[in-house]
Amino acid sequence: MRASKFKLVGTIFFIAFPSLLLARSAEACSCLPPIVKRHGEYVWLTLSQETKRDFREADIVFLGTAEDVTTKTRTITPKGGQAYTITEYFVHFVVKERFKGNLGSTFTSENGSGTGDCSWGSMRAGKEYLVFAFASPGASSGSIGICSGTQSFSHDATSDADKKRDLEEIRILRKLRH
Repeated sequence: MRASKFKLVGTIFFIAFPSLLLARSAEACSCLPPIVKRHGEYVWLTLSQETKRDFREADIVFLGTAEDVTTKTRTITPKGGQAYTITEYFVHFVVKERFKGNLGSTFTSENGSGTGDCSWGSMRAGKEYLVFAFASPGASSGSIGICSGTQSFSHDATSDADKKRDLEEIRILRKLRH
């Protein structure tokens, strides 16, 4: 009985192990606060530390109002697969206050579909956002990822005190860059 268990485990190992070696890595979007190692222990970054990281990594940072949201629908057919349709969102912002980047009075974000592509997807026209974006050549357009730090400033759950604190933090980071 014992020998047959070893044979079974051995067979499973020899079948499964090669597939592990051939497996490709997969990536997914994760917006959990990053964990860093400090003094030999792993700790979560604080909001302030997250904001510093988001500011550093973004090409463009601004406070603006989503003036217009347009969509583009396209059909994708993977090789040998089933066709599916996605809707991509394009958001035209009027810039209220610039914090980082070479930016005019408007910015257009190519937001993607927001369904598994790590993009923001739809935003609401007329709403105010604190935007951390990645610039396209020319810097009047770019993209906003779901983990970029972008946040709605029109959201009812965001208190005025939180908004004020976040903006003051960004203004300080802007001053430190100059």
